[in-house]
Amino acid sequence: MYRFSPRYFSRPWGGNSFKNLFNRQHVPDGTMGESWELADIDLHVSHGVDGNFLGDLWRSGVLGGSAQGRFPFLLKWIDARAFLSVQVHPDEVAAQRIAGGAAAKSEAWYVAKADSHAEILLGFKENISQETTYAAYGTREIADFMQTITPREGMLIAAPAGTVHAIGAGLLLLEVQQPSDSTYRIYAWDRPDVPLHVENAKMATRWSQNTNTCVSCNEVMGPGFRMRKLGMDDCLHGSDLRVLVCVGSQAAFRAGSEHIAMHLGDVWVMGRHDGDVTLAQGDVMWIAENRT
Repeated sequence: MYRFSPRYFSRPWGGNSFKNLFNRQHVPDGTMGESWELADIDLHVSHGVDGNFLGDLWRSGVLGGSAQGRFPFLLKWIDARAFLSVQVHPDEVAAQRIAGGAAAKSEAWYVAKADSHAEILLGFKENISQETTYAAYGTREIADFMQTITPREGMLIAAPAGTVHAIGAGLLLLEVQQPSDSTYRIYAWDRPDVPLHVENAKMATRWSQNTNTCVSCNEVMGPGFRMRKLGMDDCLHGSDLRVLVCVGSQAAFRAGSEHIAMHLGDVWVMGRHDGDVTLAQGDVMWIAENRT
C-alpha cells in the first residue's frame, strides 16, 4: 500500500477544507483551492512518503494495470468557495491544432460536499447559435448561455474534453482527469490579473459535446480513467490499478489480512502484493485505469 504527499495550490476561489475537514498537517496558509493527490505530468510528479515517485512505481508494474507510459490519470481535490473561471479543455484533435504543449483533458467529478446554493455550469442551453455563443466568449454574458446543474452529494458528473464548464461556490469535489494541465479560460468573473485564452478556447470547444451533459450516481469513465463508488460486494484484485479515496467522514477497507481505517480526503494506492481489497465500511471511491 502506498501513500503520496499532496501538492497544494492557492487559488482566489479556494478555501480551507484541506486543513479543517481533512484534518491534515502542513497545509499552507491562505485559500487553497486544489490538492493534487496523484500526478505524473511535466513538472508535477507525486512522490510517496517512502520516497518513491508515482510514475516510477506505475511503470515498474507494482501497482497493477497496464504499467505503460505515464500514470493514466491526475487525481485532485477541489475546494471551491467562489466560482472558478468559465473554461474548456482540448481533446486530442484540438490539442494538435493548438500545439504549444497542449494535451487532451477529459475530466469527471464526484461531489463530496455541496452547499444548498451550489451550482455547476456545464455545456450550453439548446437553441442558441454557435455564432452568438462565441461572440460572448470573454464576457459575463457567456454564463447566461450555459446549462446549470444543481449538484448534490454523491453525484458523479462527466466533463468530456471540449465541454465548456464552471464549478460554482460551495463545493468540495474529487476530480479525476487525463494527465494534462491544458486549460483555456473563457471568462474569469472580472478577477484582476487572470488571463483569458479566448481564441484557444474557441478551438478547444466541441460544439456537439456541449448539449449532451452526463450526470450519474453510478460510474463515470473517460480516456484512461473510470471512477465509481466501492460497494460491499466488490472485490478488487491485484492485477488492476486500485486507487481508493475516502469521500465520507470515515471509512475502512480490508486488504488481505489488514484492516485500514480512512478519514475524509485520504488516498491510498494499492500494490499488486496487497491481496484482494474489499470495503469494510463507509463511502469510498475506486478510481481505476480505463483501457477501452
